[in-house]
Amino acid sequence: MLTKQDLEYRRNKIGASDSGSIMGVNPWMSPLMLWEQKLGLREPCQENSAMKRGNDLEDAARDHFTQLTGIKVKPRRIEHQTIPYMFATYDGISDCGECIVEIKCPGEKTFNMALSGEIPEYYMSQIQHQIEVAKPKESYYFCFNGTSGVVVEVKSNKTYIEELLKKEAQFYRCIVELYPPEATIKDYKIRDDLEWEECALKYTKTNRIEWWVKFYGSRYHTIERIEKRIDPLFDSSGSQGT
Repeated sequence: MLTKQDLEYRRNKIGASDSGSIMGVNPWMSPLMLWEQKLGLREPCQENSAMKRGNDLEDAARDHFTQLTGIKVKPRRIEHQTIPYMFATYDGISDCGECIVEIKCPGEKTFNMALSGEIPEYYMSQIQHQIEVAKPKESYYFCFNGTSGVVVEVKSNKTYIEELLKKEAQFYRCIVELYPPEATIKDYKIRDDLEWEECALKYTKTNRIEWWVKFYGSRYHTIERIEKRIDPLFDSSGSQGT
């Protein structure tokens, strides 16, 4: 679980866990949501059951990884050597820094994907970010279900990392310049409740009135007269008539 100091450190930096949102592959958070978190405009994500499971199992998973591979690793945070805002917190990295591992303790579906050598894109973005920061010789994705684990080797993808660095630089500028990134579909909420329908009706009607004032203001001098002209276009149920 992240401490208050951890959250403060991350505000003006970009970590591996941010990369999925920035690349647009995080199923739960858009670039705009992440930007709002960085600026303190949105509350940090609260620990859910999946996150708690991962935290509870991480030590056991790290030990299991060592048993399977013979590679001893420990958690550590590293900053990029030339990009000051870029860092990565590793679930496991060897003392020599030549081996890293990203540990996940997910549900059955993601574990079965690992058995087939597949890695969800959201996790892959994290690992490629980590590879760029530490530049290790060996990188692994370790999927642990509480009793057994699957080791998947991950190679550096230069093309992906180039795009990652480009988008992270753009996102960092948004933080520094206090300019929000473009909204995505995740930033919109679909509503069809009565309150929303009434607001939408008022908005539509107001736009129609403004249009009449602009083009026919000389004929209909008052808002009241324009409203009488427009009202028949809206039926009694609150929706616009045809």
